[in-house]
Amino acid sequence: MMDFYRADKADLKRLRAIAYHSEAHWGYDNSFMEKFEREFNVTDAFLANNPVFAGFEQDVMVGFWGVHSGGDVCELEYFYIASEKLNCGLGRIMWEHLISWCENNGIMEIEFVTSPQAVGFYKRMGAEVTGERVSVIDGRMIPRLTYCVKRPDEECMDSSFPPEVFACNMEEI
Repeated sequence: MMDFYRADKADLKRLRAIAYHSEAHWGYDNSFMEKFEREFNVTDAFLANNPVFAGFEQDVMVGFWGVHSGGDVCELEYFYIASEKLNCGLGRIMWEHLISWCENNGIMEIEFVTSPQAVGFYKRMGAEVTGERVSVIDGRMIPRLTYCVKRPDEECMDSSFPPEVFACNMEEI
């Protein structure tokens, strides 16, 4: 069971630690991690201007997500689970919380980039790889994904294709 709370400035140190150690879990070298910490860190400004939710188990923060939102599409900026809690099912719980928040706030689509190692998880959640983008950390190409929050018969789908073509598999959520 996870409880979610809107993160605030008091949570900043733990949010940063979770992001750092979760990313380091993939075996990146010190140079990469230094750039990661400098270029892609949760800031006071991001917390003040965007929804960031921290997930807790027994009063211990074990993960968080944060988005840039505006209109009916949002950009998933952060989705991190404490490295010691990876592969324990918390990702699915956090994803369900994110999707519920999006549904309640009129978000129809989530766009994001991710580490290549995380693509399988996001595909299992129903996201599609839609291209690549240059990493701000090291210049390599990283996957860009899109997730349709609404069901296939709703607006975020291209109406020229039948609903069964799309990856919004609501049974996975």
